[in-house]
Amino acid sequence: MILSGHQAEFILRATVRAINDVYNRTAAPSRARAEDPAFSRVVSALRRIQQAGALGMRVERGQGGAPEGTPAGGARAERQARPDVTWVFFREGLDPETDEDIRFLRHSLGIAPGVREMRLTFGSLRSDSSEIALFTRSIMEILVELSAGVEVPPQHIAEGRARDMAAPAAHAEPTMYPVARIRASSERPQDAFAAVRYRGHWFWVDDRDLPSKRVFTFFRMFSSIAETGVTPQLPVLTIPAN
Repeated sequence: MILSGHQAEFILRATVRAINDVYNRTAAPSRARAEDPAFSRVVSALRRIQQAGALGMRVERGQGGAPEGTPAGGARAERQARPDVTWVFFREGLDPETDEDIRFLRHSLGIAPGVREMRLTFGSLRSDSSEIALFTRSIMEILVELSAGVEVPPQHIAEGRARDMAAPAAHAEPTMYPVARIRASSERPQDAFAAVRYRGHWFWVDDRDLPSKRVFTFFRMFSSIAETGVTPQLPVLTIPAN
């Protein structure tokens, strides 16, 4: 999605918990933590590198294991299956500002200066100085982060129906949090992009709130990417002819 032009800063803050042990803010009560001071600077630098056309990626296709029916002990049976490998690289020398952002990323993420391509892996820690490890969020975790932007009615907090989310760290950029802003009131909203009534209150996204509207559009895309299995079929209604 980033290579196809979607903003790196938005994609990463919504879907990633950590990049090479540099942690994003997490609102989930079970593992809530503040954003590392370097995180917003890292994703902002990635956005600028992306906009400069200096962020690249290639996929190295792996090879399968031994074909079915290969005799045990044969040469083909000894060959192990190798998964696809994704490599990320920076195009240096475009302009001084982009080169400075690349140097900052290498330093912040612990990437050695001489490494030209970084292997993209899953996890919270890199195994060496040539990896970019992304600790990604599940769809459920993304939903929890979205819930951090809900204006919880004081009555619901007092009754123990919900808890108020902690405010973001003081060093976080004001445009970074919350991921989406869900407003609440006892009156039906007049200018809502989407609205729902729950326990005597209306919760809605303001139609003039473009960042929050964009979040919901992207969330639908994330959900589609994560879907697996057979697409459910619509029910069939049979009407007897006689």
